[in-house]
Formats: sequence, structure tokens, C-alpha cells
Amino acid sequence: MRITMLLMLLALSVLFAACSDAVVVDRTANGGTISVAVGGRFTVELESNPSTGFTWVVVEAEGLALIEEHWTGDSDLTGSPGISTFLFEATSAGTNDLEMVYTQAWTDGDSLDRSFSLTVSATDSG
Repeated sequence: MRITMLLMLLALSVLFAACSDAVVVDRTANGGTISVAVGGRFTVELESNPSTGFTWVVVEAEGLALIEEHWTGDSDLTGSPGISTFLFEATSAGTNDLEMVYTQAWTDGDSLDRSFSLTVSATDSG
């Protein structure tokens, strides 16, 4: 009986994992295109090191909403690099462009070091 219950729980967890349509992109998707449903979410993960004064800034995201942003360091050492993670949601159908730059806030964008662009094709699921 316990084994049957455990097997059913395992099967359900595998089913839920297979149904997950989470889209995660990194710098290798720069200049690319992804497809999501309106209301669908996707994550952008980009290498960064805030201790240098550089941060990723969203400069264009029409039809997209930034839901959450956080940074995770590669180690506990001060000054270590890490990953900036951005969770977006598609809010309108169509082709939506996401543009981000890696810059220092006090330079008014004159210190552009890197950029990231992504075309998000959002479709109505209904």
C-alpha cells in the first residue's frame, strides 16, 4: 500500500514537471526569439557583478512586465560575480522586443559594456 502511494506521488510529480512550460534564457539567446502565451512568464539570466557598479537595466519591454529581479553571487566572497535574474510576463499579444543594457547608473548610458536583446512572440491562448 505504501509503495503504491509512493509510486503515485512520484508519477504525479513527474507529470507536473513535464507540464511546466517555464522558459529560461541566458546570454546565448541574445538576438533570438522565444514564444510564450499572453500571461506566460519567462526568465532571463545574465552574468553580472554589481560590485563593479555595473547593473543590467531594462530599456525597452513594451508588452512585457518585469515581475521580479534578483542577483545571486557565485560565492560568499565580496566582489564575486554572479547571475542577475529577471522574471517577465507577456502582457499583450504580438511581437514584443526586450532590450537590456549593462551599464553604470552614474554615466547616463555612456559606459555601455554589454547589451541583451530578445524578441518575444506572445500569442493569445484562447
